[in-house]
Amino acid sequence: MRAFLQAAFVAVGMSLSLVGCGDEEPTGPGALSGSMTASVDGQAWSAIQVSAGRSGADVIGLGGTSAAQTTISLSFTAAGPGTYAIPQTGMNFNFAEFAGGALWQALGIGQLGAVGSGSVTITTLSATRIVGTFQFRAPPAGGNPATADKVVTQGAFDIPIASN
Repeated sequence: MRAFLQAAFVAVGMSLSLVGCGDEEPTGPGALSGSMTASVDGQAWSAIQVSAGRSGADVIGLGGTSAAQTTISLSFTAAGPGTYAIPQTGMNFNFAEFAGGALWQALGIGQLGAVGSGSVTITTLSATRIVGTFQFRAPPAGGNPATADKVVTQGAFDIPIASN
């Protein structure tokens, strides 16, 4: 189980590593700049903390963490507004439950095909902001205590992009 938890946190960390923390701290208790919401297995989910970042011109990472310490993270390549879907190589959509040590992943892994399914639609992409929607179905990652797929629908985000 310990090896699984380490792998789970590494996977989510890699996805969010593109995001960065930025130089600014939130102001006031519970301050939130931007938003991220979704329906997870039919239940409302909302982030209390979000971040987004770019690596180079096209690689984007964004994510949010809920009050229940569950995280949704997305990493993908996008040159501008449009819809990007798995099995595009390099896509990585995650849902993690830190308390239960569970991780679900939908991945676009090139010639090997895809694990799970999903898409992200970018409506606004600038140097300072990303807005869009997402959905994905992700099977449990290897060694995961979970047995059923995680279904994330009606996802939406509007997040400032951290400057590096």
